[in-house]
Amino acid sequence: ERGRVVALGPGIALITSVHYSGREGWAERAESLPADWRTRVTRWHAQGADCLGIYFDAKATPAQRAEFTPLISALPVVERSKRPGYEFIVLRLDDPAVTALTPNQADDTRIR
Repeated sequence: ERGRVVALGPGIALITSVHYSGREGWAERAESLPADWRTRVTRWHAQGADCLGIYFDAKATPAQRAEFTPLISALPVVERSKRPGYEFIVLRLDDPAVTALTPNQADDTRIR
């Protein structure tokens, strides 16, 4: 059985991404990486999510993309698709890397 999916990012098609995944899930729009991203990832996993899609549309700036680097670097990349107008990165949440994330780690390690 496939788990739930979370879509995150500054893109406006997040809900569409969840719909086309064919899974239950939810979308969280974020202009930048949330300061509590480690806590959120741990919570999403506990709520049954096994993958996280980060979506950047054509309006996403290089600075916005860079903000998400700590999250993208922390978890295994399942798929990466970059086409004119968007980029979509799928990360695995059903991985030991998630259990290694703890809310006590510096959640504010965003690139500034």
